[in-house]
Amino acid sequence: MRTFRYEWKKLCGFRLLWIILLCLLCLNGYVQISHANSRGFTGSEYRGIIHRLNKMEPEKMPDYLQTQMERFGFGAYNRAEFSIELINEMQPAVDKLLKYPDNLANISDQSGQLSALSLWGGKDTFSYRNIQKTPPAYEAVQGITLRLDKSLGIEDALNHSVSDYLGLFLLFLIVSAVMLRDREQGMMPLLFAMPEGRGTLLRVKLGLIALCTVGITLLLFGENLLIGGMMYGLGDLSRPVQCIGSLYTCNLPVSVGTYLVLFFLTKIAGFLVFSMVFAAICAAAHNNLTVYICSGIFVGVSYLLYHFVPALSAWSMFRYLSPAQLVNVNEVFGTYRNINLFGYPFSLKIAAFIAIVLLLTAACAVCALLFIRRKNLQYRNVSLTLLRRRHSRVHGQFYYVCFRSLILQRGIVPVIAVIFAAAVWSSGFVRYLSSDEIYYEKFTTEQAGVLTEDTFAFIKEKQVGYKKLENQIMQLQMSGKANSFALNELYQKMNDRGAFERFRARYNAIRKSDAAGEMFYDSGYARLFGMDGNTDDLQMNLMILIFLCLLLAPFASLDRKTDMVKILYATAAGKHGYWKKLLLYSALCGAAVSLLFNLPYVWHILQKYGTQGLSAPLQSMTMCADDSVIRSVRTQIILLLLVRTAAAAATAMLISLLSAACRSPIPAYIATFSVFVLPAGLALLGVPNMPVIGVNPFLSFNRLVGTATEMYGMYNM
Repeated sequence: MRTFRYEWKKLCGFRLLWIILLCLLCLNGYVQISHANSRGFTGSEYRGIIHRLNKMEPEKMPDYLQTQMERFGFGAYNRAEFSIELINEMQPAVDKLLKYPDNLANISDQSGQLSALSLWGGKDTFSYRNIQKTPPAYEAVQGITLRLDKSLGIEDALNHSVSDYLGLFLLFLIVSAVMLRDREQGMMPLLFAMPEGRGTLLRVKLGLIALCTVGITLLLFGENLLIGGMMYGLGDLSRPVQCIGSLYTCNLPVSVGTYLVLFFLTKIAGFLVFSMVFAAICAAAHNNLTVYICSGIFVGVSYLLYHFVPALSAWSMFRYLSPAQLVNVNEVFGTYRNINLFGYPFSLKIAAFIAIVLLLTAACAVCALLFIRRKNLQYRNVSLTLLRRRHSRVHGQFYYVCFRSLILQRGIVPVIAVIFAAAVWSSGFVRYLSSDEIYYEKFTTEQAGVLTEDTFAFIKEKQVGYKKLENQIMQLQMSGKANSFALNELYQKMNDRGAFERFRARYNAIRKSDAAGEMFYDSGYARLFGMDGNTDDLQMNLMILIFLCLLLAPFASLDRKTDMVKILYATAAGKHGYWKKLLLYSALCGAAVSLLFNLPYVWHILQKYGTQGLSAPLQSMTMCADDSVIRSVRTQIILLLLVRTAAAAATAMLISLLSAACRSPIPAYIATFSVFVLPAGLALLGVPNMPVIGVNPFLSFNRLVGTATEMYGMYNM
């Protein structure tokens, strides 16, 4: 127990790990909240419609929702009680609950029909045997009655894939800290010489890793449940698990609460597989680079098997039993599925349990064999044959600045973390489409180019058409014989009016502008320049600032704490050389992380929204029509990248200067996070005026341009 306590204290002393843990927990929660907010309805609306539907008979729920949908089509004259997004969400959920007994009956009927078809290749094939086993698998859930309740909170918590990625990254950091730090510091010979020996030391380290795995799983997915419960509610946990939309085809006769327990236990077991494999790699590797490469290969191969091996192929066993599949618990327990085991169907649930046991046993055995039986492995730097001569060469001052920051002060950890965060954030880029947006793209694409008489004629024609439709609607309503179907048809013909008004406003703005504006689809550029009210720039600002503070805050402050500055100032480089190299390193880090986020973001904008209008004047966009400086959209994009990169470089230098004013890393962390990260976080949360405070407007560029435009307009009034 004393050895375990010492190992725990050493892990707690790794402060950077806990800072990263806190940041990733905030990122995990923010992504889930953002996903929930993108649905188009609030949690209170969702709870309200559930409460309303539960007051009526189940058979009347579809009619009520259909009535609400029809009322929504009548515009402002008879508006529905709930938003159309919420009604669209509830209609399939209610239909599935009411039709559950019929679906169970259809499973048996379809099994008999499919078995009679010759396309399955006969009775000695996996497909035929799998069809025969399906109906008995659902006998346990026959007679279950589903009821409507709040389910979105649990669905969001259980299907939040970002938590899986963040969990794997945190586990890799923890395993590396537990298994490698003693070797890097040269402590392993002393620890091996202790009376308890290597075996006890390994058991303690693996036990600590297992405990941290449990803690990370509970933290991430417990946070998901907490957020889901606060936003939508969790409902009655004693109801059947099939009441949850994504678990509708589950064949386990368990309640929602029981499934949650099963989910957490299996998720912990899946994460333990990764943790123990990481530990085995650390025990075998001679240096950190080997650990990073081998761990990356293991994770990459796991996810390649999971994503690219066909589900119905003869190799499907490698897909369903890959560690990536074992972490995806809902695919194991959320439906009935068999794997192809030499032509015979074998339950995926049982196979997953066996695979977890075998992988854990193998990983622990390999780790024990390498850790206990092999000779003492000391930490060694990576040296390639072609680069051995470099050891006899004197490196420059800038090399030692990089080496101290990235290697000695573990700066490589936030570097890997920010690359991982940038990849996750970039992969989550989504183009949000609504009916108005689709119509607006259609109008601008059809009328693309310089404004002509044809554009004016198009606008007049649409206005006359809308006027006729309004008169017809008014006549129907005043006649007292209003037909709901006829009214709905007329309102559907006016669905594109919102997009047309946006198109017409832009047409008028271009005509009033001094520049020779053009018409093109500009929603992508509006998003890039922050004209549609998005917070993409604020999200990037927050991640950039967190990374720079984690990387640069301890550098100069630690030099002051250890009085290293006195030694460095006395060298040939002197004080001037010290600060020159430090500020250069800071600026390069700031510019690199800015480009890491902004270049993929601009590429996604151009790919998803198109590149039309790049050479057109910026004044072709409604928000920029009054801008006095005529420049193209392409020039504005280049200017945005230059300003954001330069601002990030300047911010990084300011962080280093502030760190130099602190006498130890902890005050430096507190000071830099308070000055730089806190305003960015408050701006992202929507606190008024925060987006234009501190370095936020410079890193954003959009806020800087917007503030300058407002001041210019007030000056000319």
